[in-house]
Parts: sequence; C-alpha cells; structure tokens
Amino acid sequence: MESILVVEELTKTYRKGFIPKPVLALDRASFEVRKGSVTGFIGANGAGKTTTLRCLLNFTHADSGKFSFFGDQGFSMEARRRVGYLPEHPYFYGYLTGTEFLNFYSGLSGQKISQADIQNALKTVRLDFAADRPLSGYSKGMLQRVGLAQALIHRPDLLILDEPMSGLDPDGRLLVRQILKEVSSKGVTLFFSTHLLDDAENLCEDLVLMAHGKVKYAGTLKGALPPTSVKYVVEYQTPEESVSQIQECETLQEFNELLKALVGRGVQILEARSVKPKLEDLFRKTNQESK
Repeated sequence: MESILVVEELTKTYRKGFIPKPVLALDRASFEVRKGSVTGFIGANGAGKTTTLRCLLNFTHADSGKFSFFGDQGFSMEARRRVGYLPEHPYFYGYLTGTEFLNFYSGLSGQKISQADIQNALKTVRLDFAADRPLSGYSKGMLQRVGLAQALIHRPDLLILDEPMSGLDPDGRLLVRQILKEVSSKGVTLFFSTHLLDDAENLCEDLVLMAHGKVKYAGTLKGALPPTSVKYVVEYQTPEESVSQIQECETLQEFNELLKALVGRGVQILEARSVKPKLEDLFRKTNQESK
C-alpha cells in the first residue's frame, strides 16, 4: 500500500536549563503512514510524539533527517492543502459561535470552502444543533469536536491529531472514536498521537511506538500483538480449600489438559479464559527496556 507520509532519520535536540544543556528529543526517528490507514502514534509523556508532529508541520525544524507528504519532500503548500490538523491544546474564541469559528478558520485557510462544507463538518462532529451557540457555552467535549470540524472543513486527505481524546470523559471519548471511524471509512488517512492505549487498540490498524525519542516499533497492530502470545488462565477451587487457585498455561494444549485433569478430579472450575496480549503490555515492556 502507498505511503502518504514517510519519515526518515528525524533528529531534534533542544537546549534546556539555566546553563543550557542539549536534550535529545528525537533520535533518528523513522516510520511511514500508509494511505487510507488509521495509525496510532503512542508513547509516554515526553517520548517525542509532539516534537515529531511539530517538525512535520514546520512549527520547528529538525536538526537532521527528512520527511515527505504525498511523495513531495517537506511540508509543501500543496501538502498543507491536503492535511487537516488539530493540536493538543487548541485555542477557541469564546464569543464566536460554532459556525462563525469555522468561517474564521476557513478564511485563514485560503481555500474555497462553502457554507455547505461548514454545515457538513458540524454535522459530522454532531454539533449541528449547537451551530449558532457561542463557544463559551460549549463543554470540553464539544470544543474538542468543533476543533475537529475545523480540521475537516477543507476535506483533507490526511488528518493529523495530537491527543484528540485528552481530557474527555468516557462518553466523549466514545463519541470522538465513532466520528473518527466514520471519517476513516470515507477514505481519509488518520494519524493521531495518544497515550490512551484503549483508543489506539479500538481505532488503529497501524502503530508507531516511541520511547525516549526513538521509534521502538512501526508496523501493524496485529504485528505488535501476535496471536502466538495468547495465554490461558484457569481459576478453580478444590473441596479441601476455601480459597480459589489460579493457574496459567502457555499453550492451548496445556490448557485443555489442565481442564481435563481438574474435571477428572471433581474440582470446581470457577473461570477458564484466554488472555490476549494487550497494547499496555507492549507499552510497559518497551518503556522498561528503554530505561
């Protein structure tokens, strides 16, 4: 599948402190975002996710390395017309209504955006009912969605989102997930950073995992969580004991043999289940190995 974004050996160093010392924020980061995919960009706070996005969007400049959008080097004007972006902490003018806010940003974009486009964007993010309400009266979730509408009004081919679920309650996160799935189903490529691993598991086909400025994994979600790492757990209780016991099996054969042996002994089976690998396990393992 064609790659819509290619990042190669991106390196960025900052100087911090009263006596400035170099801090390596990005260490030869390389990955690709496939056209039509939903790619999660995950890592702990300070892993380098936001720095990467800032370099890609020309908010800051990398020390070395290169990147391309749609086959063209750098973040060209043509690429800007085809990319939608929502920062982690967008600023909203509270005195503007939802429609006025989108009118303002459509004017800044320099692109031809109709009122129908604006209304469609509001409808997509489930805010058409509040189109004429001042943003000062919007909830945190509503503000996040109108920010998402801003990134969608020009019908981008690639949508880049920095922590789009941050600060949302469970209902708000679920609604944003649904919206992103709908946007993706229309052929828009999604690339979003998050430290909320459930969102990545629910939405993503591909994954880029960063730790301490380095890309530790770049590939499919299935490749990151291979089915061969599934484990099996049996919880049971014998007549002689008042407390249940838990036993873990590495293979399905061991699991079946254990169940057969326990049933043969007349042991009460409380629970028998398979335990699939979780993104959280990979996340923790990667961070521990990187320390």
